[in-house]
Amino acid sequence: MLCQTCGTELRPRARKCSRCLRPAPQSLIPGYPLRGLGLATVIAIGVASVASLLFAFWPVAGAALARKAARTEDADLLDTTALVEGLLGVSTLFIMITTAVLLIVWLYRARQNLDKLGTAEGAMGPGWAIGGWFIPFANLVIPFRVMAAVARGSLPRSGRLTALLWGWWLTYLAATSLEQVMSTIDTAAYDKLPYPVVNASNFADYVAYYEDQLLRLLPSGLLYVIAGVFLIMLMLRVSRGQEERLSAVPAEPIMPGMAVSGPPTA
Repeated sequence: MLCQTCGTELRPRARKCSRCLRPAPQSLIPGYPLRGLGLATVIAIGVASVASLLFAFWPVAGAALARKAARTEDADLLDTTALVEGLLGVSTLFIMITTAVLLIVWLYRARQNLDKLGTAEGAMGPGWAIGGWFIPFANLVIPFRVMAAVARGSLPRSGRLTALLWGWWLTYLAATSLEQVMSTIDTAAYDKLPYPVVNASNFADYVAYYEDQLLRLLPSGLLYVIAGVFLIMLMLRVSRGQEERLSAVPAEPIMPGMAVSGPPTA
């Protein structure tokens, strides 16, 4: 296929001409179906939200176990409680990482599709859909900008779309920021607990720790759930919108002088 502007041979899957830098015909730019990946990512976000909420409510069980340990004077039960909490935390972290990987792949492909749809004007390049998450401070802005470009390039602009975008990003930032602060406070509180446990006062300290831990973990857990709901709604709309638009892109480029068949007449 030759460039329609300068006649240079276009490389397979090229997004622009290597000589004049004009965009390649939309039909030559690869597109990615999002429905399957989007569904898998949405399920993962739902599981991650539930896991985050369960971990936030874990101190309820922790406090109950600490009270039982105090009644039975069983210090080993406190060690078991700490072990269960650690395993729950690791499992939640694994689910979060898996979900993040799926989300980044989905966002990268959705951004790539904007080139196919011809709606990428003003959007950051596809690479930012990946790298933007890992640059300190810039990751407070870049992922939102990429997602906003994807949403607005895939769907008609509306107040609902804007609300979903800002609702997702602001609750996500609030959740991550609050989690980091409270995690630091929680670690300091745990380090102050007496060990080994030798009397009733020591057991009472553990009960109080878990009761206070609920207040530290619950707000960020609830915010993660709200952010997950916003993100799921946003992704479902974008995936559906891109699938509809991709199906309308012509399979072959329309060249000058080419006869294009019109709708059948009665």
